[in-house]
Amino acid sequence: MPRSPKKDAPRRSPPLPPREAGRRLLLALAFAAAAMAVLLWALGPPGRRAGEPGGKGGPQAASARARVPGRPAAAPRPNGRRKVGPTVGPKVGPKVGPKVGPKVGPKVGPKAPSASGGTKGGFTGPPRAVILIDDVGHNLEAARALLRLDLNLSFAILPHLPHSRRIAEEARARGREVILHLPLEPKDYPRMNPGPGGLLSAHSPAEWRRLTRSALDAVPGIAGVNNHMGSLLTERREAMEVILAEVKARGLYFVDSYTTGQSVAYDVARRLGLRVARRTMFLDNEIEEEKISAQIDRLIDEARRTGRSFGIAHPHRATAAALRRALPRIRAAGVRIVPAGALVR
Repeated sequence: MPRSPKKDAPRRSPPLPPREAGRRLLLALAFAAAAMAVLLWALGPPGRRAGEPGGKGGPQAASARARVPGRPAAAPRPNGRRKVGPTVGPKVGPKVGPKVGPKVGPKVGPKAPSASGGTKGGFTGPPRAVILIDDVGHNLEAARALLRLDLNLSFAILPHLPHSRRIAEEARARGREVILHLPLEPKDYPRMNPGPGGLLSAHSPAEWRRLTRSALDAVPGIAGVNNHMGSLLTERREAMEVILAEVKARGLYFVDSYTTGQSVAYDVARRLGLRVARRTMFLDNEIEEEKISAQIDRLIDEARRTGRSFGIAHPHRATAAALRRALPRIRAAGVRIVPAGALVR
């Protein structure tokens, strides 16, 4: 019998060359890696996709980038995510520490020059101090006790008092500087009365002008003017402009006794072009010899530190005694006591 023909055996593909097989393997691995990356991105933590809160393009990320202007964005990590953790670098935010703001306290006037004799503030040479005796005119013997001291004191004499003219003449005869102690209304008027010829806030500008001229005429040989009391009127710009215009017309200087921290007298005088100064301390607010001596030491110290100091005292017996005792200390410190006009500018 004839043989049955054999069924065809399955045909096998010829083996791939090694180079082609390697190429196909690399392509397969690349596709697998890309698919795995897409899968990981899709299954990553919520909030990491662009446009979602905390994502690269979301509002929180934008706000975090805006938080530190000028700082470059952090470089992405190899897996495409940013490092989450504390920022390394200078802290950005409000400073923690003592608040820095305006100084609290009464204004003391323009900064004084240094005691080293520099030109700061318009003063040169050794440290200098003024001791101006206020409220002179009531008591002739008290004024004479101060005139006998070997100190170049200045005297501020009230107008229209029994001894005003005589003390002014005796002071000038001894080479002491004399100024008018112009009475102005204080805040506690009428309990505190500035005295004869006092200028009050209720007066008109014409009356201020008349009373100022009368006071200027009442004390002979004056070189300047300072205010007696005046804690109310020296705060009134209109009044001080009228009064100081009269002082300027006489070619006199002005010293602000600075009886109120809101005084405008110094500034008005400067604006009007007067030579002007301002006291820096009172020596005998407490009328006890030891306390007055301590204030004199403060005056000496201020003059040595800043180059100048301006003290005001009064014709008390304790003041005269404290000044007499202070003479050696003043000289040993190298501080010159000068007339009030030496420190105006």
